Amino acid sequence: MSADLNSKLCQALIEVVADLSFICLMELPGGEPPPNTGQQLQAMIPVHQPYKEKFLLTIESRLMQEITCNIYGLDAVQLTKEHQLDTLNELLNNIAGKFMQILTPPSIQFELGLPVLDIDRTISGEPALNLVFHSDESYLVFSLIGTNLIGEVRK
Repeated sequence: MSADLNSKLCQALIEVVADLSFICLMELPGGEPPPNTGQQLQAMIPVHQPYKEKFLLTIESRLMQEITCNIYGLDAVQLTKEHQLDTLNELLNNIAGKFMQILTPPSIQFELGLPVLDIDRTISGEPALNLVFHSDESYLVFSLIGTNLIGEVRK
C-alpha cells in the first residue's frame, strides 16, 4: 500500500473515533492483529458497489466500553450490551463510509449494506488487509476483506 494512501486511511479512522468518542488511537505498523482472546466485539459491513467486498471491525472489549461510555456519557455501571452494539455499528458505518470516499473516485457511486454483528473473521478464509490501532492496552482492527478492495488499496 502506498504510504500516502495508508496515511489517509489511517487518519480517516483515527478522526472518526476521535470525533465520536474523544479517544486518540495510534496505528500499530505491520497490520498483524492481536490473537483472538474472545474478548473482542466484531461487526462486518458489506460493500455492494462498485465491487462486492466487505469491511470488518474488531474492537477489544475494554476499548469498546470506553468508546461507548464516552459517546453516551455513561459510566461503566450504566453501560449495556445494546449500547455497545449500537456504537459498534455506528463506528463501522462511519469508518467504512470514509474509506469508500477515499478509495472510490468521485465519478463512481459506492453502496454499503447494513452492519452484521458477531462475525468470526477466521471462518471466511478470504484475503484480508488489516489496519491495527491501539489506545493504551486496548486495540482496534479494521480489515478490508476481498481481492478487489485490497487491489484498490494496493494500486
